[in-house]
Amino acid sequence: MNWLVSHLHALFAASPEIALFLSLALGYRLGKVNFGKFQLGGVAGSLLVAVVISQVGGNGRQRVAERPVRVVHFCGRL
Repeated sequence: MNWLVSHLHALFAASPEIALFLSLALGYRLGKVNFGKFQLGGVAGSLLVAVVISQVGGNGRQRVAERPVRVVHFCGRL
């Protein structure tokens, strides 16, 4: 399990956009899951998944701020 965390840490450090979009995608899916009569929703699911992904790490905050044009360009292609 330690090797998985180290690989994810290296991936998120190299490309922090992956952590952002992965947390949105997985959080949206988690928000659709029913827990009895309770459903989280997309926003709460995304926040919970983002907390878990942030625990894996990758100090990419500065790198995301350095490359806003690349993220906007990627989003514009969707």
